[in-house]
Amino acid sequence: MVQKEAVLTDKAPAPLAFFSQAIKCQGMVYCSGSIGVDPATGKIVETGIQGRTTPPIQEQILKNLAAVLEAAGSSIDNCVKGILSHPFTSSSLPPLLYPLPPFKRHEIPTHKIKVNVFITKMENFAAMNEVYAKVFTKDPKPVRTCVAVFELPLGTDVEIECVAHM
Repeated sequence: MVQKEAVLTDKAPAPLAFFSQAIKCQGMVYCSGSIGVDPATGKIVETGIQGRTTPPIQEQILKNLAAVLEAAGSSIDNCVKGILSHPFTSSSLPPLLYPLPPFKRHEIPTHKIKVNVFITKMENFAAMNEVYAKVFTKDPKPVRTCVAVFELPLGTDVEIECVAHM
C-alpha cells in the first residue's frame, strides 16, 4: 500500500476541512492550489491599480507555496510541476507552457519541475510573468502551464499549484 502524509504549516493559509495544503507521497510533494492569502490575516493581500496579478498578490502566492514545500522537507527549487490559473476574456487563447525559475528564501525555489498557473484575465499575463521571472531564475526552469479560468476563490485573479520532488 502506498503511504501518503498530509503537510500542514501555519506559514501558509490554513486549508479548508476537505483538503490538505500538500501531500507527500513516494518522494514527491503535491501542493494544493495557492491564492494570495496572507496566513497572518486570512485575507487576500492588497494590490495595486493593475489588479490582483500585480506583484504583492503573486509574491504572496509564491511565499505560501515555498512555506508548504519547506514544511514538507522540499523547496521551490525542487518543483517539477506547477499550475497557474488566470481567468481570461478571450477564449481563443490556448494554454501556454513555460518553465519555472528557482526561488530563494524571499522568493520561490528552483527545484520545482512543474508549475500550473490559473488566471482570470489574460491581459494580466505579462504582469504575472514579470513577477514569475524574478522568482524562477535558475536553469533548468520547471515546466509550466497557464490556463485562463472564469473565476477563482475569494475573487482573486491568480492561483498557482506545483509538484516538487523531496
